[in-house]
Amino acid sequence: MAGLLMGASAWAQDSYTTLYEKTLSGGTAWTADDITGWSGTTTKLSINASYGLYYSSQNTDNAYKAFTIKKNSKIKYEITWYFGGAVGRTSNYEYLQFGDNLRIGHMSYNKDNPGGVYLSTNAGTSYESTTIFAENYNTRYTKDLTIIFDTSTGEVESFVFDGTDVTSRISGALSGTFNTLYMGFTRGGSVSWDNPHGLVALKVSECEQTITNADYTVNYVDGVGNALKTAAVRTGVVGNYISLLGTDKDPIWVDTDADDVVDTKFIYVSDNASTTEITGDGTASCNVVFNVAPTYSYSFKTSFGTTLASGSTLSGETVSIAIPRYVMNSGTFYVYASAANNITYSKSMTVTSDNQEETVSYNDTGYDNVVYFAEAEDITGMTRSNEGQGGARSSMCYGAYATDNVTVTSLPAGKYTLTAYICGNSGTTFRFYAGSTSNEIYNIATTGSLTSGTSTEFNLTEATDIIIGAAGEAAKLIDFIYIQKTAEPVTVTDAGMATYVNSTYDLNFSETDIKAYKVKVSTKGTATLTKVDEVPAGTPVLLVKDGGATESIPVMAGAAAVTENDLVVGTGAAVPTTDGAGNTNMILNKVGGNVGFYFANGQTVATNRAYLHIATTLAPDAASARMAMVFGDETTGINAVQGSGVKVNGSEAVYNLNGQRVAQPTKGLYIVNGKKVLVK
Repeated sequence: MAGLLMGASAWAQDSYTTLYEKTLSGGTAWTADDITGWSGTTTKLSINASYGLYYSSQNTDNAYKAFTIKKNSKIKYEITWYFGGAVGRTSNYEYLQFGDNLRIGHMSYNKDNPGGVYLSTNAGTSYESTTIFAENYNTRYTKDLTIIFDTSTGEVESFVFDGTDVTSRISGALSGTFNTLYMGFTRGGSVSWDNPHGLVALKVSECEQTITNADYTVNYVDGVGNALKTAAVRTGVVGNYISLLGTDKDPIWVDTDADDVVDTKFIYVSDNASTTEITGDGTASCNVVFNVAPTYSYSFKTSFGTTLASGSTLSGETVSIAIPRYVMNSGTFYVYASAANNITYSKSMTVTSDNQEETVSYNDTGYDNVVYFAEAEDITGMTRSNEGQGGARSSMCYGAYATDNVTVTSLPAGKYTLTAYICGNSGTTFRFYAGSTSNEIYNIATTGSLTSGTSTEFNLTEATDIIIGAAGEAAKLIDFIYIQKTAEPVTVTDAGMATYVNSTYDLNFSETDIKAYKVKVSTKGTATLTKVDEVPAGTPVLLVKDGGATESIPVMAGAAAVTENDLVVGTGAAVPTTDGAGNTNMILNKVGGNVGFYFANGQTVATNRAYLHIATTLAPDAASARMAMVFGDETTGINAVQGSGVKVNGSEAVYNLNGQRVAQPTKGLYIVNGKKVLVK
């Protein structure tokens, strides 16, 4: 800044006269009478011996006091500020404001994300993203701050907070006046201030300046000098350079085609203010240059790469989208990384470059058995609403209610659980049914906030519709539902054996009557069956249950891989006996009452079934031979599977389970050479 023209010395310029002073004690001590000198909401102001003039409130209120100063003076505020405990949401602040625009606000988040003191140069419309003082959560503070404003230039000459000079955080001139001090609260939601907010000490001083003022002009032009809006005429100090306001660089919208529609956006490019000296009245002018804002493409993408939304907008514009709490993608169920019951599910970004992307972070829930997921507003027959917490707390910023019974989906046979998220004032119960309203599987009542719950396991023996009963209203809503499969029905016929492939779920056979086996052929003509408890999706196994059965097999997550398994998944096509590459295929069949693996001979194997694929050197020699099967897991109590033609040769005696010798066994369990043998 150029030197000021003044009638007194520099020392005289820095000489301040006290206009107002209050402290905790002595002749300047706060008294109850001081409250009457303040304006605004003064009924909540009190005087306290420890923290002076304090203001305790849970509402958006402020009290203020104006001071009379001479033209072009400097004004200095020296304050000891008491604050702390404004705990709640990011839009809740306790603040001090100097003049029309400069505000410092204290905000606390929570113990995991403490806040601090933030700076605003637009009266709290927005705050800087970094603190000028970082707090410890829920702590009371008493801090000193000194601010000097030069009213002749609109600039902050000095700003010291808690011993730290933060003057550089405020660049250029501020608009408005500087002679009023505000103390107040900004409340963005339900919150409790645990501590008072006060002025322990306040001193306001004035320094008169003898200067020469002159008018200057700020022009707003495009790249070729055409005026975009009316020039601003302001007053500055002769000898200084022009100082722009922050708003001088704000985008300008113009009607460029005379159709009475303001449709063209111009954005700031450059200016020559800092090199233009104010030399006399009306002699100085500067140009603030703008160009037409380009149009940029943007997209919001999940952290796993899918696009939530995309579009285009003008440079500098902020775009917002509603985002889902959960996303199903390629069979994986993801949850928003910041998911909570007290956040708004929206995401914004200011677009400043082409093809700009904003990532919305999601984590894998680990739920591998989600068979159905839907936002309630997307279910046909539901009525969408964003009233109440429908907009404030719900996934995608909407929920829905049912004016009539609504069919959600149809589920195949199996066991399931249903999870629902709902919101709204208490008094409404949402009910879910399977097949008809006489078969309720779950109900959940509104509580006044976003809440959720999960049903107990329910069993469907056939394909069944899931129904939402008529309930709710515009502010009592279902947010979304998801359904998890907990068990899969599996059938083994009376043949006692079946190959099986479940392409969707990991299954747990550890506590079931039907047992699962992997099959490995390492000895010519003999297959070893080894029991496996966990079967990952897409893994072929051999199921065994004497006499056959249908059983619900529990669904699990993260089943251990099955290795050393010669079973392969069917393709729904004919399977040749040999593949021309030295391998032989064998299919589970029942021939002459004997169940076992026989040569494929072009038979078809379905995609939910399996067959043996082995080296030809390991296959039986006879074309009609059956692969012998041996149970490698002694814990089954069965050591081998034989056909009904078991031979008694020499000392090879056969006994039934009652210990009686049998000359020619038929089907069932027998003891042969001290080992259990299953005869098919």
